[in-house]
Amino acid sequence: MRVWIKVFKNKIRSVLIGLVTVVSLSTVIDPFFAMASEAVGPLTNNSEEAKNGIVQVNSIYTDPAGAKHIVLGSTGFIIGNSESGEYVITLADTIAPSKEVRDDAFMSLGVEIDEEDPGNTEWDKINLSYQVVVEGDVTIGAQVVTMSRELGIAVLELEQPIFNRTPLTILSSEDLNSEKPYKLTESVCSLGFPKEVRYNSNVAMYDEDDVAILPGNITNIKTYHDIHVIEHDCVIGGNNKGGPLINDKGYVIGVNCGIKDGEYYCAVDSAELIKVLDALGIEYSRITTEEINAAQELEKAEDKIAEPEETEVVPVEPEKQSLPLWIWIVLIVLGTVVSALLITLIIVLAKVGDKKPDKEKKVKKEKKKDEIPDGAGRYGDQAERRKVVTFSPESTDTSILSGGNDGSTTVLGGATAGSSNTAYYGNLLRRKNGENHIIDKPHYTIGKDSLHVELCIKDNSAISRQHAVIEAKEGRMYITDLGSTNGTFLNGVRIAGGEPKEISYGDTITIADEEFSYRR
Repeated sequence: MRVWIKVFKNKIRSVLIGLVTVVSLSTVIDPFFAMASEAVGPLTNNSEEAKNGIVQVNSIYTDPAGAKHIVLGSTGFIIGNSESGEYVITLADTIAPSKEVRDDAFMSLGVEIDEEDPGNTEWDKINLSYQVVVEGDVTIGAQVVTMSRELGIAVLELEQPIFNRTPLTILSSEDLNSEKPYKLTESVCSLGFPKEVRYNSNVAMYDEDDVAILPGNITNIKTYHDIHVIEHDCVIGGNNKGGPLINDKGYVIGVNCGIKDGEYYCAVDSAELIKVLDALGIEYSRITTEEINAAQELEKAEDKIAEPEETEVVPVEPEKQSLPLWIWIVLIVLGTVVSALLITLIIVLAKVGDKKPDKEKKVKKEKKKDEIPDGAGRYGDQAERRKVVTFSPESTDTSILSGGNDGSTTVLGGATAGSSNTAYYGNLLRRKNGENHIIDKPHYTIGKDSLHVELCIKDNSAISRQHAVIEAKEGRMYITDLGSTNGTFLNGVRIAGGEPKEISYGDTITIADEEFSYRR
C-alpha cells in the first residue's frame, strides 16, 4: 500500500511541475503571438512554399493608343494580408529607371522625338505605371508607397490582394540592433525568375511556376555606409534582383540588391526593411528569434507532459526481527570454514599452474610473437599517404589537394578519378596541361578564390575569384557566368552574366582565356 501511495505522489508532482512550466512559457509567448496574429498571414515552412509569395513587377509605358509596353521587370515578394492590404517589395531601379535607360527604351518603343528638344526633356515628363503579374498574362496595378535609392528597394501597394498567393514572413531579432537572426555559413536561398525582363531583350510574363531557387551560404556580415548587408554566394543577376534572401524555413532575412566588386552578392538586411515598414505603419508578417526559441521550449514542455513517466517502485522493507544468539554463532563458523576452503583452493590452483611444461610456454610465446594485432598493417602497405597542400596568399601557382602531383589547378573538396560513392556530373579536361577534373557536386563553382570555389585556378590572373558555376538541374547540365570581368564562353560564344546555358558532351568552355572540354 505504501508503495502505491508513493508512486501516486510522484506522478502528481511531475504533472504539476509540467503544468507550471507550460503556463509560465505561455505567459511569455502568448503576447508575442497575440500581437503577431493581428497582421500575420500564413507562415512558410521551407523554400518551396516561399515560391508562392514571389511575383514579377513591371514598369509600364502606355502609348497614345492605350497599348502598354514593359520598360523593365524585376523580382518582388508579397507582404501584408488580405484584410489590411498586400504590398510588394522590389528593386528601386525597376520603379525609377535611369534617364539613360528611359531614353533608350522610348527610342526603342518608337516614342516621338521633338526635333527642337535635343535633350529629350519632354521624355522626362512621361510617367510610368506599375503592374504585378498574377497568372500568365493577367496583371493587377500597383502604386508606389515609397522608394529608397540608398537601400535600393521600393515598396508598392497592390490594388487588391492576390488570394492564391502567400505573403512572406520577415525574420529578425526582437531588438533590431542586437544579435542577427542568422549566422556565417548558414544555408540560404535566392528566389527569382529565369531571365531578366527588359524592353529590348525579354518581355516575358513570369508567375509562380517559373520561380527559380538558387542555394548558397552566408559568407560575410558587414555594414556599408551604416547599412547592414549580408554577403552570400547565391548567384544574383538581373533575373532575381529585388527578390528575397530566405533561410531554410522560407523566412525573409534580406532583399537581394546586387553585386559588390563584381564578385560578391549582397542583400540588404531584413532589419533595414522592417524599420521602413514600421515607420509607414504597414502591417506584415514578422517573427523573431525570441518567439521561435520560446515556441520550441513550449513544445518541449508539452511533449514532456505527454510522455509517460518512469516511476520508481520502492520495495516494502520487511519488519526487522532479531535472531537467536545460537544462529549467529553457526553463521560465523560456517563463514570461517568456507573462507578457509576458498583460500586453500586458490593456493593449489596457483601451484598447478606454475608446473606447466616449459615447452608449452615456449610455444605460446612463439605464437604470440607471430600474431599480428587487429588492424596492424591495414594501412601499412599503402605506397603513399594523401597529401594536403597549404596555399600561400602570395602564391600564383596552384596544386591539386588530392595527390602529390604538382599542377596549376586546385580542386577544393572534389573527387578523384578513383573515388567511390561520389556523385558524378561529368568532367572538365583542361587543354593547357591535360588535367582532368571530375564534377562531383550539383553546384560546381570555378574561379581563383580558394575559399568559395570547387575548382581553383590560381595561375591565371584573367580569371575572377568566382568566375562561373556549373549546375545540374533535372538531369541536364548548365553553366552560368557569375559576373566575371573577362567573361565565360561556350563554344566560342560569350554568355551573358547570370544566364544559365545548357552544356553537352564535347562542348568547349572558355573561362577568360582558359579552355576546357566538357565530357560525360
